[in-house]
This record gives sequence, C-alpha cells and structure tokens, in this order.
Amino acid sequence: METGLILAFGVAIIKGVQSIYQRKNALETDEFVTAWSSRAFGVPVLLVALVYTGLPDVTLGFFLLVVP
Repeated sequence: METGLILAFGVAIIKGVQSIYQRKNALETDEFVTAWSSRAFGVPVLLVALVYTGLPDVTLGFFLLVVP
C-alpha cells in the first residue's frame, strides 16, 4: 500500500477520534485545552511520517515561498 494512503487513513481515524473527544468534553473543558487537543491529535501521524520519510531539505526556495 502506498505511504500516502496509509497516512491518509491514519489522519482520518485521528480526526474522527478528535471530533468525538471534542463534542464529549466541549461543555466540561476549558476552551484552551480543547483548542490545544485539536492540534495534538495530529502529532502522532506527523511523527510517523517524519520517521518514515526523514527530514526534508530546507533550501532557499522554501523560504521564498513561505515568506510573503
């Protein structure tokens, strides 16, 4: 199976768990915790991708595209 399909499947599962978690705890939890947790659920997938593919090369072209 291709790497992209595996990562997309992992993100879909994590986003589903994230939505369930946020809806369940929306009224009981501080809004800052809810906002932080929405970002933290994607970190495991990103770490797996980083370990699998390695660190990309950051060149001058990257900064020219990022900085307006």
